[in-house]
Amino acid sequence: AEGYALDEFAAGRWGLRPCTSQRVGLLLDAAIEPALRTRHLQAADACRATLGVDVAAVTTTDEPLGVDVRISPAGASWGTLGRPDALLRAARRLRDEAGCTAIAVVARLPDDEDEQTLADYRAGCGVDSAGGVEAIISHLVTKELRLPCAHAPALGALELEPELAARACAEELGHTFLPCVLVNLGRAPSLLDGSERPQPGDLWRDDLD
Repeated sequence: AEGYALDEFAAGRWGLRPCTSQRVGLLLDAAIEPALRTRHLQAADACRATLGVDVAAVTTTDEPLGVDVRISPAGASWGTLGRPDALLRAARRLRDEAGCTAIAVVARLPDDEDEQTLADYRAGCGVDSAGGVEAIISHLVTKELRLPCAHAPALGALELEPELAARACAEELGHTFLPCVLVNLGRAPSLLDGSERPQPGDLWRDDLD
């Protein structure tokens, strides 16, 4: 469950309904280059064919999202989203026209990351510099559409790093960060606002000890 949804759950405003197969919509940033776009489409095809994830539809934003990434002096990750309106238009198309019940967003991130920050992350001891702006993206879609959402960054291929941390290996070998996002969105809980007919297994704040 995405962070904003967990906040709403903890506040008692939203509930969670277990789901074994969400219809995942893949939302691609118009800023992604053709070759990199193909890589992400192939990753989605791989998840369909080998893992059974229901990637139901693909759409591209009508304008580049304009994602910017920053690290604060204290070391916290943050960033900005230039075109939140384009993000929400594309997400609504997936929901309203394709019937998608979860949204995977792939935004093009800048390749000019600080070398030391990148080296620390690849060594398994640094901050994920994209994490702050990724949270902005997923929070916005979840808040506005009440659908599970997660983000995968589109990045150019990195040079080979022999001392890569084990936890970072799968991400770099896969060329995209998308498969883990699709797999987990495929089984994400549906988000309830209390207007739905109750079902066994629905989870609300008061069900927790």
